[in-house]
Amino acid sequence: MALIKCSECGKDVSTTAAACANCGAKPKKPASKVWYWVIGIFVVGIAASRCSDKAPAAASKTSVSPSTLTANSASTTGPSPATALITKEERAKRVADILKGFKSERDKIEKVTFYTAAGTNVFGDHLSTYIGLMDGSGPVLRISVDFHADSWIFWNKFKVMSDDVIVYEKILGRSGVVRDNNSAGVFERADFFATQSDLAALQRIVSGKKSTIRLSGDEKQRDYELSPKAIKNITKTLEAYRALLQVPLAGPA
Repeated sequence: MALIKCSECGKDVSTTAAACANCGAKPKKPASKVWYWVIGIFVVGIAASRCSDKAPAAASKTSVSPSTLTANSASTTGPSPATALITKEERAKRVADILKGFKSERDKIEKVTFYTAAGTNVFGDHLSTYIGLMDGSGPVLRISVDFHADSWIFWNKFKVMSDDVIVYEKILGRSGVVRDNNSAGVFERADFFATQSDLAALQRIVSGKKSTIRLSGDEKQRDYELSPKAIKNITKTLEAYRALLQVPLAGPA
């Protein structure tokens, strides 16, 4: 038994009483807990229904179909994988057309071919470039800085000035330079992969009217003006390298 307030006079009245002892009004029965559950489930159901109605609209703003993803990738990173792959024969033909006139040297063990612009003389040019193309992979550009004379300078860094501005500078350290000697004299050479900053520097060099490279050691240094032939060969190699980057890889046979 519980006491509730009479809805008419406000006096306390028992929930089991047939009528209010003060005014005779019949008391209202409290709602059963079951009804609270029924009402709660009903409300939750309505809310869930509304959420499910809104879900597709929200998803349509954020979800992307596979075809859209492919199109977006193609617009920013080149052809999509589905359309980029070409046959080995077609790729070989396009590569051969781009590298026509280049000297090639094949490393059968490592399965990589090196391409150098015709007329390149690494020790005579002092600064030169060449392309490495591994089977099934894209091209890489390499840079060679070379010194040949009767005596050592033990250079470990270099810089290039183009049109009175230093456009390229690199410190290799003693371990970055390979040295050898024979009856023809001494040879000091550095050979490394070209980074984006290296590529930018090379472009400034070939765009200049006159460029000079300085090879520096702890005690000695030598300056060499880059010949028109050396600049031309670097230019041809850069152009070939950029063209090769646009050639899709070959798909499976």
